[in-house]
Amino acid sequence: MVYHEGKEVIWFVLHKPDGSIVQHGNAISEEEANEQADLLDLSILPVESQLGDVRDWYVSAGALTRKQEIDAEEEYTIAADGVAEVSFQVPEGTPIIFQKAWHLSDGEFAFTTDTPGDYEVKIETGATTLSKRVIIHAV
Repeated sequence: MVYHEGKEVIWFVLHKPDGSIVQHGNAISEEEANEQADLLDLSILPVESQLGDVRDWYVSAGALTRKQEIDAEEEYTIAADGVAEVSFQVPEGTPIIFQKAWHLSDGEFAFTTDTPGDYEVKIETGATTLSKRVIIHAV
């Protein structure tokens, strides 16, 4: 427990409507915590204790929820024949960096090529997902 001037502090997260956490902190009273939320025009959710890495969490239906990992391997090897494909689900709206360009997922990442080489896919942390790096070897 953490105390300030003899009183136990209140832990909370401030979050956006999509559930992404903007700030994690503590206050000496519920009123002070709510003032911080109002000042930033964010929703507040009291939590039991200090969180480790807030990037691992989001708020869903009023509850603190652990972010999901993207269900994809870290490396794939495919034939560079224009037919072989790597594909995996990525929640819609999740930022993806591929070929040094930003894209927003439409729900699935799919890749095929007829050019041999190594291709890097970076899936950025989304509101409900953790970041992931995938390397595709086309041979």
